[in-house]
Amino acid sequence: MLTSLGYIFLVGLALGGICRKLGLPRIVGMLFTGVVLGLYGKFLSREKP
Repeated sequence: MLTSLGYIFLVGLALGGICRKLGLPRIVGMLFTGVVLGLYGKFLSREKP
């Protein structure tokens, strides 16, 4: 679980930086990360549900 949270945090920061360079607020990248990894985040975790 901690690994999954780390992935979400790092991807959120990366997409936030990309959005910032495109002239968008960082929160847009973080929200996009939440939407994408929220839907597909179960594949990041090796834990059984």
